[in-house]
Amino acid sequence: MNIKINYFLIILLTGLFIVTGNIYASTQIINLTNSTKTSDLEKELIQQGLVDIQQIDPTIKVELKYSTPDNFLGQDVYGDLEKCFLQKEVALKWVIAQKKLKSINSEYRLKIFDGARPRRIQVNMWKIVKNTPQQEYVANP
Repeated sequence: MNIKINYFLIILLTGLFIVTGNIYASTQIINLTNSTKTSDLEKELIQQGLVDIQQIDPTIKVELKYSTPDNFLGQDVYGDLEKCFLQKEVALKWVIAQKKLKSINSEYRLKIFDGARPRRIQVNMWKIVKNTPQQEYVANP
């Protein structure tokens, strides 16, 4: 009997944790058009309904590999884009996963290496790798 009750409590608490995480994350989404320095690319991503993950949860680390030459292309294809933009629903799932990870160990953090990518950047990436051995790592837009 105690096992069934404990199992029920675990399921109930997990459900409450997820719901609470969704509510919290939803209230944390802010309008980035008021931020002090917003590039044209960032404005475009915001207009498409995407959100900056670190505006929702600043404990999630971001290292956009394609915003530096430290990637398999050997060049920065994102320019001044330094923020990770995601669909709102995806960002909320990251926040829930971050909370769950921190509940396991408060020192753990998620790290995102790439986010939403505008088509024109995908086209540029394809031009860089087309007819090279790296072509298999980039989708033809």
